[in-house]
Amino acid sequence: MVMLLDIEENKVPFVMEWLNKFSFVKTQPVSEKKAFLLRETKERVDTTTEMMNLTRKKVVENDPFAEVRGIWADRNIDAKTLRKQAWGIEI
Repeated sequence: MVMLLDIEENKVPFVMEWLNKFSFVKTQPVSEKKAFLLRETKERVDTTTEMMNLTRKKVVENDPFAEVRGIWADRNIDAKTLRKQAWGIEI
């Protein structure tokens, strides 16, 4: 796992010394430019993910067949069985 920590300038030596005591932790300083780009990328990914989740929620809320699918779920009937019952065909 990779983490980006935003540490106060006066606390950096203490935190780096503490982290370097652990053999399973690797530390590497990052330039301000790279840190900015990482933050911006993360923010954009988070925003996009949030927008996708809202879009999915909106689609589900406005789904005209949600009630029908709910009835199928209540009866434990899958689409294949429903087609067979309704039209007598098996696909």
